[in-house]
Amino acid sequence: KMVDVKRPFRVIELAKGAEEIDREKVKIDSDEAIEKALAEPILKDIQVKSVEARLENSKTGPVWRLRLWAAKLNKPSETSDIGKVTLTADDATVIETDIHLNRLD
Repeated sequence: KMVDVKRPFRVIELAKGAEEIDREKVKIDSDEAIEKALAEPILKDIQVKSVEARLENSKTGPVWRLRLWAAKLNKPSETSDIGKVTLTADDATVIETDIHLNRLD
């Protein structure tokens, strides 16, 4: 039985109002965004175990922000947060890659 639902307090949204995402500009879904991100050359030999996908507004329009966890090299049963990849939601162009492979040691 659910007793309570907590929502994060968002001061900035209260002050300026929350902007809705323009759904017509979202041409790809999360599965396609993840597939495109995993095709990046830096992730070629990395075993990505899980991905957190968020659809957010940016100055240029909606973007997918993907946080990646991968299997450690010495202990494949453990995972490590290796960073994030940001893609446009209209054509899946990678606009930011912040991957830290040194975290897999």
